[in-house]
Formats: sequence, structure tokens, C-alpha cells
Amino acid sequence: MLGLCSLGESRPFLGDIYSGCTLKAALEARGFNKEVILIANSLHKLGGLIQLVANFESLGYSHILLLSYNREECEGLLKLLPQLGCVWSSFSFDADSGMHERFVLWFLRYRTMVRAVRLGYNVLMLDNDVVFFDDPYAYFKRRPFSDFTVINQQEWPNVHQANGGFIYIQNARPNGPAVWLFTEVTDRVMRHADKDWAWLRSKGLRRLCKHMDQDMLNEVLGSVVSGRPIWRETLNECNEFHDKQLNTWHNNVRNFINWDSHAKSVPWTTPKAWKYAVQRDSFTLLFLNMTLPNNHGVWPEELGGRIYPPERSRLSKLFQEQLMADCPLCPIMPDHEKGEDAAAAAAILSEAYLFAPPWLVTSWWHGGRLGTWDSMLSRGSRPRAVIGHVHWVQSACDWHANSVKAIPVLAAWHYNWTAAHAANGEHVFMCTQNSFGQPLLQSPPPRVLVMSPALHSALISVSTGLSGFQILLQWFVRIAILSGRMPVWPTLDCSAPFITNKTQNQLREGSDKYAMPFGWLPYWSPNWRSVNCYWMFLMEPGCLFEGAGMTVWELEHFKHRLSRSTNVSFGSEGWNASVNSSSTSSSSSSNGYQLNYETHDSWEPVLGLNAIQLMPVVENTKSRYMRSSSEGDGVASEVTPVTTTPISSSSENADDKSDGGDQVLNLTQVWTSEDDIIGEAVMAALHAEQYKTEPLLYLMDLPEVDIPASQPELREQYKKLMSSCNGLRCPKCHGGDSGCMPVPYS
Repeated sequence: MLGLCSLGESRPFLGDIYSGCTLKAALEARGFNKEVILIANSLHKLGGLIQLVANFESLGYSHILLLSYNREECEGLLKLLPQLGCVWSSFSFDADSGMHERFVLWFLRYRTMVRAVRLGYNVLMLDNDVVFFDDPYAYFKRRPFSDFTVINQQEWPNVHQANGGFIYIQNARPNGPAVWLFTEVTDRVMRHADKDWAWLRSKGLRRLCKHMDQDMLNEVLGSVVSGRPIWRETLNECNEFHDKQLNTWHNNVRNFINWDSHAKSVPWTTPKAWKYAVQRDSFTLLFLNMTLPNNHGVWPEELGGRIYPPERSRLSKLFQEQLMADCPLCPIMPDHEKGEDAAAAAAILSEAYLFAPPWLVTSWWHGGRLGTWDSMLSRGSRPRAVIGHVHWVQSACDWHANSVKAIPVLAAWHYNWTAAHAANGEHVFMCTQNSFGQPLLQSPPPRVLVMSPALHSALISVSTGLSGFQILLQWFVRIAILSGRMPVWPTLDCSAPFITNKTQNQLREGSDKYAMPFGWLPYWSPNWRSVNCYWMFLMEPGCLFEGAGMTVWELEHFKHRLSRSTNVSFGSEGWNASVNSSSTSSSSSSNGYQLNYETHDSWEPVLGLNAIQLMPVVENTKSRYMRSSSEGDGVASEVTPVTTTPISSSSENADDKSDGGDQVLNLTQVWTSEDDIIGEAVMAALHAEQYKTEPLLYLMDLPEVDIPASQPELREQYKKLMSSCNGLRCPKCHGGDSGCMPVPYS
């Protein structure tokens, strides 16, 4: 109905768009019905781009124009995605600007966007970590959103802060406020960066300040709101020497802008078709009326004085000439630095700038982190969001852990594995990639160690809470390393006392009904048919990449891949070999340690089928050692007696737990002089002939086993993983080592 289905309609394109003729040709080849999607990318990180392109194509859209650094990058991208077009520009910042190459690419987006808008195109410009749960144009092209020239994601809810990673411009005048805004975002940085930021430094402001595209977008917003070119935050945030005069001018600027008088907030009745996303009968539109700024011939000292160097920089002049050459017939925009153009500027109609409501465009932190991106948690067939922007994974201790941006999409069950395989072959798992998401071509196929369902169930009631969970993770990692496998990080039932202490019924009502404790990511587990939680401190790159570990969502795909090459189905729909759905039970006890479980799902493994019990190995080895010591030289009296506490689990209804159905897992510290011998015996058992060729091995119990001193390389591997994966030893981020368990074997 919208007439925007472009799949198969756009033509390939490759070229340098410094020239207006080349830009026009690129837009004609890639645009569709005067719509174009701009995405900047390089060959450095491809995962997000692959997912985004596949996402668009699933919606029927291919009118995408890629932007990159140079011909070589574009040719590499098109080799991977030949159905697209890619361009670059020989226009770049001067060497003395200090601009990092990634900022150069970001600003290429704004330059290209404003040039395309002046040529009559509607432009959707976005980062490559955006995910679409529904057709965006079905909203943009209907009221109330069709009334707005600019639709932009808010950086934070209910504030006048723009996020530079998602912007849609429609029906903009070539000489209107929207074009001025995005022209100024690029032009002001070029003028400030000239001659090593000499003008800003002469005013007591630091260099390389407000040089990110998003920072400058927010900076310039104050000008289109107040009607005067102005510094919104520069006088404050770039005040290198804490000058009191600059602080006074900054306060004057804030009062002059007066956001409260310019921002509009109006209610809108929710259309019936949108209620699944809005979840209420009405929503609020927060927007600004933009006007063309003009300085009226003066630069008031009380507002910071002149904001530009006296002369335009070389690049600024070239940019202005480029805009004129692109569209010589476009109406000329009044000069905001000339007071005589004030009347002409005032005569140009205003345009509306909308901060998209969070249900339309939301960041992962404010929506997806609470489970709203997961359709199963949303009690429906669709997520309670239209567009998600991962933006910033504020969960791992590495606060810029952009490498793990796939996890929010994985957790929402919205990850396109087919597209991932098309790009990376079999290296689609983070454990087969480096921390930039690039395939480790020499890495072997994954071999993983997974906690059995019974053992997994027992984790939720660990007696010492989160710290106990971390200790269990350490035990699990030691066994994984001894087995030569990667650990699959377990998730926990969100109803665990040290997570939410809510019932599954309460959890299923919607995880956004209450505050999810920081650090836990809820998702619907099809295996457990319950709301499970992933501890986000295991999202550290050091916990996943280069063979460190695997997530449960990756495990599901891994099992699917295995089922295609074996007679055993490892998929979440059922473990279809030697196991049926009837309730069977098994128990094994030895010297006080007991594991009881009932098969509560048809995919539960059984002993002898990709599964191993280690406690019998530990107890038998311990017994032989004790006997040998007592018969030999009498050292048995020096051996610390071993005490163990049972791990028990039984079938339970996830919604109705009774005292008899709870799993209990208590921890005891067991260090004896036979640790090395036990470690060697466990290692030998894990490398038994029947397991050598098995890519997936289920661990049925979890004894505490040390890595023997005879394996220094394995000890170093464990030490490295403990150091790089904060989730194994630290309960919070940036707290120093005072709150962390010590790294062993140092």
C-alpha cells in the first residue's frame, strides 16, 4: 500500500560521490520512489551490517546505499553484498584536524544525507546496530509521524537529546531548517577543526571537543530552537581550565534557549493497529519547531561571542561549493551570519523535529534489556517495539563492548543465522571470532561443555547467592578447560531469590512491570518454557571471543547444525535419540554427594549419550589415594577429610514451586593434598575415547576439581580467562580488585 517495496528494484553502484553528478547517479541507482537508506560501514566489523541488510530485505526493502572509506573498502563490501551499492568520497578532513578515521566516516553520513535531501530525497540514516521488528515506513508515512520533517531517536527518555544513530528526514525544503541543521552539523566541525582547533583554543576551550557527529547534532539543535547560531554546551563541556566567565556565558545560553518554551508535548490517541507496541490508549509526542537561525548582525559577548573563526576554513568553503554545485536550481539558503538576511530567514516556514516515542524507536538499555524486544515475553506474536537500537551495551564491564552487540538481538530471537553463515561461513559463533567480530579462520570447529538440565536447574537455589554462582562458574570453567572444550555459560530461572524472587506467573505478566535487577537480561527460554535470566557480566568480550565461551542462544543454533550432520537431534524441539518424553528418573550417589533428576523434557540427555558424570571419578580416585597413602607411608592422616553437600533436583512446574520441588545446591570448599591426582583422573575421563569426536558434551554433575600443576598451559589458560572475564570473579564493574576474587596461579 505504501508503494515502497524496493526488493529487486535497485541497481548496483560503485563510485566516488565527491562530484554531484556521481552522487545523483548513485541516488538514482539505489533510491526508490525518492527514498534512500544510508548506512556507513567498513570491512572492520561486518556482523551488524549483515544482520541489518537481511532485516531490511525481509521487510521488502533494498534501497540501501553503503558509505565507506575508499574504493577498496567498498569493493570488499560489495563482494560480500553484491546486491547493494557502495560509495566513498575523496572529500576528507585536513591532517591537522586530529579527526580519527571513524569520525570521518560518521560525518560522511551527514554530508551525504544533507546533499541527498537537497536533491529531493527522503533519507533514513542509521547505525548498523539497529533492528526492525516491524515495517518502519508503515509508521513514518501515517499520521502523526507523517507530519514531522525529522524523526529522531531520543538519547534518553523525556530529554531534548538526540541520538545520532537513527534519523529519518522526509519532505524537507532544500533551504529549510532541517537542511540547515544537518549542514551545520558537518560545517561547524570543519570550521572548528581548522588549524588544529586554533580558534577554540584561543577562547580557552579544548581541541577535539564536540567533534563526534551526535555531539555536534545536539549542539546545533539549540540554534534551530532559539533562532540564533549558538553554542549549546561547548562553553561548558569544552571549558578546559574551568573558567568562571565561560560558565557564566554557558548559563546565559541555557536561559536564552529556554527549552521549556520551545519544546511541545501533545497526546495522540493510539491507533488500534499500534496498540501491541504502544501498550496504552495514547502516547505523547515530544517535538521542536525549527526555524532558520540568524545572528542579526551581532555576536553578543554575553552569549559567548563569535562562535566561528573570522574566515571559513578551506574545507568549509569546498563544502559550501559542493552543496551549490549539487543543486544549482535549489533556492538559496539565507546566510545565518549576515544580519541583512534575517528577514529572508524568518520568511521560510518552520519544520517540526520529533523525538520518537520510546515504543517507536528505543535503545536496548531502555527497552530490550527489560525483555520488550522478545515477543514471547511480550505475551504476543510481536515484540513491544517497532525499532530497536542496540546503541550501547551498558552491561558488560567493558562499557564500550560493541563486539557483543549481537547478544541483545540473539536474546530477542531475532538473529538471522542464514545471513551470518553467508558472511562468515561456519565462523558464526563469537568463540570462533576475534573481539572485533572477525572470523578466526584458523580456529577449529567448536567443542563445547554444557551443564545438563538437572545440573542447570540446581543453580537457581545456590545457597550463597550470586557469589556462590560465580564460584560454580569457576568450577565449571576448570572442567571445561580440562576437557579441552569451551563452556556454555548457563542462564538462570529469573525467579531465583538472588535475582527477582518473583514467581514465573509474575514474570510472564511482563518483565517491564517491575525493575529487573541490574545485570540480568530476561528472555523466554523455549527449552524451559519459562523466563530465564542471563547474567550480563558474562557479556564481556573476554568471556566469549577467541574460544572463551558460548551463549545459550548460540548453543541452540549449534545443536541445530549438529542435528543436520548426525542421527541425533540436538535442537530445542527434542532430544530424539534413546530418550522419550515419559518421566524417568536417575540417581547416582557416592560418599555423600547425590544427583537426582527426573527427565522433565524430551531433550534431556541420559548417561552414556554425550553425557558424563565426574563425581564417581573423583570419589574413586580419592578412595584409591587414601588407601594407597595409608598402606604406604601413613600420610593418610594428613589428608583433609572430604565433605560434600548434595545437589538434588526434581521435576517441577515452573509456575508452581513447592518445598519438595526446589533444587538445592550448597557449596563446600574442598582442598586436599590429592587435588592434582584427582585433576589428572578427571582430565583422563573427559578425554576418554567415546568423547573424543563428540562436539557437545553434557556435564551431569559439578564437583570442585583443580587444574593439576602438571598442566601449566591449562593453568595459564584458566588464569587468562579469569582475568579477562570479569563475570567469573567480580560482582560489579569498575569497583577495583577489592571486590573481586583473586586470579589463581599467579
